[in-house]
Amino acid sequence: MPEIAEVARIVHFLRLHLVGKTIKKVNAIDDNNVFGKAGTTGQEFAAALTGKKVVDAGSQGKYFWFALP
Repeated sequence: MPEIAEVARIVHFLRLHLVGKTIKKVNAIDDNNVFGKAGTTGQEFAAALTGKKVVDAGSQGKYFWFALP
């Protein structure tokens, strides 16, 4: 599990290098352990993210996230 300072560093990096950019390509292996509980597939996940623009990044405790429109 990462430390909070490590997560803060990643969020800072994401804000500098990812926010404002468009996702051109996504590779998502179809893994039932990852996507099965959400009721989707790797291909559907990749299709949903491709072409989206990253508008924000942040953290909550030891987790980081980025927002898409």
